[in-house]
Amino acid sequence: MRVLELGDQVSAAYAGKLFARWGAEVIRVDRPGASESVADPLAARSLDRYLHGGKQRVAIDYHAPEGRALLGRLAEQCDVLLTDEPATVVDELELLSLGNERAPAIRVSITPFGLSGPYRDWQAVPATLLALGGYTYLMGDPGRAPLTMPGHYPQYQAGQYAYVAALATHIAQLRDPSGPPQTIEISVLETLVSLHQFTTVMWTYAERRRSRHGNRWENIHPITLLPCRGGEVGFSVTLPFWEPFTHMIGHPELVDDPRFATAEARLEHADELDEIVIEALAGRTPREVMTEGQETWRVPVGGALTMRELLDDPHLNERGFWQRSEDRDGDAIRLAGSPFRYAGEGVPAEPAAAEPGADTADVLER
Repeated sequence: MRVLELGDQVSAAYAGKLFARWGAEVIRVDRPGASESVADPLAARSLDRYLHGGKQRVAIDYHAPEGRALLGRLAEQCDVLLTDEPATVVDELELLSLGNERAPAIRVSITPFGLSGPYRDWQAVPATLLALGGYTYLMGDPGRAPLTMPGHYPQYQAGQYAYVAALATHIAQLRDPSGPPQTIEISVLETLVSLHQFTTVMWTYAERRRSRHGNRWENIHPITLLPCRGGEVGFSVTLPFWEPFTHMIGHPELVDDPRFATAEARLEHADELDEIVIEALAGRTPREVMTEGQETWRVPVGGALTMRELLDDPHLNERGFWQRSEDRDGDAIRLAGSPFRYAGEGVPAEPAAAEPGADTADVLER
């Protein structure tokens, strides 16, 4: 399977990474000079190392006529084309029809708002997409300014959708290769809306809006993050876990305490309950709380771990999640590995990322 990837955002690059990780030949097209104006070169280089390991990299200015002709020639050799170029560029350069003489072919567009509709030509960054998607409205303390997520969460999720959709279509084409080329359109905003836990369901069926509750859940407690010795731990104590939770914190008498006997009562007396829990956890580290909660009492609890603690986490290391990889200078670094595996497959390696354009001559000589 051969995949052609182009664009300057994270979405197509992550979808291409997933294809490369699981055995596809991925050709990444970098436009010369596209990354020269980045605000944080170190962050950009780190992201480049993570996203482009194992890909062949060619440098083509496909906005120019000669470069577009080369891109078309590459597309004719590829089963899948992935792009996160803006909708105007997709239309202007006819990216979704490149190489469609090849049958079967799959062409995937990932844009902030899709290829049609009143927002299609709007620009977006993760913060604006999270705001329009309703996430920002729900994050932060009530009565204060809302918060947003750092990083590229919307683009990673859209890239994952693109990978799954393209792979499923490819499998279908292998079974019946006589069909026409297929086009897949991914809207990052629609991706975000689809990932809400139950926000849209509450509105659709009850016309209820969720609200912002800071460090607490709106109708069950304790679903919260609380301090302990040297860090914080998060709990998700829904109804079945209340009694074992009281044993975990050393206060089984709370089961019969009228202040906490029902879900409604625990919510009403949340401040008092938090004081009891914080005092009970004061002498325990996040790792100790997490281990006791999960292994002894079977309570959903997780430590808010530091980056160093995550790198040393015994479960992640036992599972082979952190992968050793050499950077372009030959220095060993650790990269986040695959969050999933296919049945019968081992842990995939994380190869080094080539320099942009490193494979141009070899790829174009085909």
